[in-house]
Order: sequence, then structure tokens, then C-alpha cells
Amino acid sequence: MRAKSGQKDLVKKMGKAKERLDPCATDVGDIEAFLHIQRYEYALKDAKGAVLDVGCGLGYGSKMLYRSHSFIVSFDISSTALSYAKKIYPGPNYVRADANSLPFASKSFDSVVALEIIEHLDNGLLLLKEIRRVLKDEGLLVVSTPNTAHLQNRFDHLVFQKETPVRPLNPYHKHEFSSKEFERLLKSQGFTIEQKRGQMVTFPLAGMLPPRVGINIGRSFPDLSLYMLYNARKNHDQNSI
Repeated sequence: MRAKSGQKDLVKKMGKAKERLDPCATDVGDIEAFLHIQRYEYALKDAKGAVLDVGCGLGYGSKMLYRSHSFIVSFDISSTALSYAKKIYPGPNYVRADANSLPFASKSFDSVVALEIIEHLDNGLLLLKEIRRVLKDEGLLVVSTPNTAHLQNRFDHLVFQKETPVRPLNPYHKHEFSSKEFERLLKSQGFTIEQKRGQMVTFPLAGMLPPRVGINIGRSFPDLSLYMLYNARKNHDQNSI
């Protein structure tokens, strides 16, 4: 549903936010909107019970989760983003919080959704430690992040000897991971990877495909995709580092 005209001021202020966008706003491109919504569709399918939405941004995804779950807590560090979320997408319990220090009791949630947030942090390890703490034993983490080892970067390295930049090209990102690096991080913090998916594989002539086809091809090739999505189960028998 597109934002109503009576909400123009908030939409104008936040609809173009580079990292906190609303895919339902009229000025967001179809490809970008589909990428964001598809991630929450995956989370909607897999998350169960009491759900925590980490870095909820403008709240569109939290509202998707809210429609199917009885208890949703959503947090973001931006009070402006939360004001937008509360007005445009009411329903979830919105809380202002820091991802590195979650204000929730241990073992409070059955599922945690953390989509495109860990790359924004100086130390993603702290976030995973906090997520593990607030998850119940055998709880599920649904997490996504960009992949530095995507096909285009591999091709550029192999053919042109180009190295992946030390700093992410996106100025809002602090650290981006390769699929292997991210999987090692998840496992080191007591998570067992149950499923992984990808979004969008770049390859010669990919631009000739319908955008959603190009995005969905990545589902079966997460190690080569621009974005990777994981279902990771908290293993209460495994000690984190």
C-alpha cells in the first residue's frame, strides 16, 4: 500500500532516506523495493513466536511481521525513523535502542530478524552476542547482509586483479563480509546455519533479464549473490567465543 496523501510531510522527510527507506513510498524504485520486501517475506515465512525486529527503520517490515505474529518488538536507534514507523505502520511495539546493548531480558524471543543492519556497526560481533542472549534456546535468527564475494567482484579479481576495497563503497556501511567470513562469525557465536539464500547475481547480460528474475536467480547461489540471507539456529550446547 502506498503512503496516503495526508502523510506527505513524513513521507517527504523520510521516504528518500538512503539507508532507511520505505519500499511502499512512491519515490522508491521497483528493484530496490522488491529487494527489501522479499527479505521480510522470507522472515515472515520462517520466524515464529515472539519476534524481535532489529534495526526496523521505517517500520514497513515490522508491519508485515505484525500481521502474522501476536507479539512483535521493533527497535531502531533513530527517533525520527521510529516516529515515521509509529504513524505510518502502527501495531508493533516500537522501541528506541542501541543494537550493541539491547534493553531486553535474556531468552525473551523465539525469533530475531536482523536485515541489512550488521554491516552498519563498528563491531558486528557485539550485535550477534546480544542477539544470542535475547534468543531462547533453539531460537531462530533471520539475518541478511551484503556479500563482498559476489560474482562481479570475483570476476574483477580473476580477470583484472582488482582487490575488494578495504572500506565499503557504501558510506553508511562500516564493514561488509564475504559469505565465508560471515558464516564463520555466525558459527563462532553459537549459531548453526540451517538455510542460506541469495539475492541478485550479476553476470554478463544480466541486465537483459527482467529485474525480479535477476534478483531471484540469486536465491540458489548465495555465495555469488550481492546479498546473502541466513536462517541460523541458536545452539544452547555450543559456547560462544
